Amino acid sequence: MSGLTEFYLWISVGGMLGGVFNALVAPHLFNSVAEYPIAIVLAAAMRPLLSPTARGRSRVLDYVLPAALGVAVFALLRNGFPVPGLSVRMSLAAFAAFALTCLSFQRRPIRFALGLAVIFGGAAMGISRSEQLVYRGRSFFGIHNVVRMDHVLALRHGTTVHGAQSQDSTERLEPLTYYHRRGPIGQVFGTLMQSVPSRRVGIVGLGSGSLAC
Repeated sequence: MSGLTEFYLWISVGGMLGGVFNALVAPHLFNSVAEYPIAIVLAAAMRPLLSPTARGRSRVLDYVLPAALGVAVFALLRNGFPVPGLSVRMSLAAFAAFALTCLSFQRRPIRFALGLAVIFGGAAMGISRSEQLVYRGRSFFGIHNVVRMDHVLALRHGTTVHGAQSQDSTERLEPLTYYHRRGPIGQVFGTLMQSVPSRRVGIVGLGSGSLAC
């Protein structure tokens, strides 16, 4: 019990440093949530050894096996995800097999940490190759991506699409998300424009881009 105070002190210091890094430093360093996989990989690397201390061959395998896993993941995801020529289900099954292989490294901290780095890196590579990223910005409120999907540019936060605009010059003012010209809100604006065509309207909240169109 003599070290209990010191234990809680270092727990607090660690929490403070982690909070400062995640809340203040990371938003300025990264344009994605890179601190999350980095923290997981570092935590895995600092885990206690769960198997007897090994020398020679086992230590070499700590680096060789993750490297081999990395080559396999790269070969699978180099052209994006889902893998061209495979269904989504088959692509997921192949990636799951690699993830389970990484899980089998868990008794060796360095091997496990490097395996996790490979899995995270492969997942990021597969996603980046699967979509045409036009812009990515990060603030303290989250990460916003502008991606090209066919002939449309879409603004996305996480998995939520917040807006879209056609790249066709004749359709740039056509609302593509939230509302439609023939929907209820379109009827409201149609009525307003009939009575007072020059009416000025203020818009606040979600869907303001579509309403402006």
